[in-house]
Amino acid sequence: MKHKKTKTPNAPNIIYLSTFISGLQKPVEKLLKENLNVLKIHLLLNGLVLYETNEDVKKIKNLRLWKVEKKKFWLLE
Repeated sequence: MKHKKTKTPNAPNIIYLSTFISGLQKPVEKLLKENLNVLKIHLLLNGLVLYETNEDVKKIKNLRLWKVEKKKFWLLE
């Protein structure tokens, strides 16, 4: 099921840095775009993605594409 892209009122755009299993760049990119309101993927490397979204952090944590440790970090400016 595809995620319905709707704008959450007053939700700030946050940049996240997440890790995933090496070699899965294409599936991760596809799953992010289909399941989250990803505003922009800033960087996609082997095992690491930097992306911007206004989704709730709980929804991001529940995606089943991250490493077991579920490492996700907010990018502080």
